[in-house]
Amino acid sequence: AAAAVFIYRKRDARLPNPLFMVPLHPWSTLLLIAVVIGVAIAVVTATPMDSLYGAIVLVTGVLFFFVWKAAHKASRRKAAAGEVIG
Repeated sequence: AAAAVFIYRKRDARLPNPLFMVPLHPWSTLLLIAVVIGVAIAVVTATPMDSLYGAIVLVTGVLFFFVWKAAHKASRRKAAAGEVIG
């Protein structure tokens, strides 16, 4: 999420006033990103199996989301076409 600040700053560069201000940008944002990466590396090296389990849960959740989204989109198309959903 912190990296999104860079994207928004570049995208909104032509606006006269930025929509949001981040103190000490870009240094505070870069520091936050570095700390988050450092903590993630420390957690993975300290507890690799727990990290693996967490990654498996995360990937499973993401896959479930995309399957659910595709099924929901298909059911909405059927409803728009007037088919009975049941």
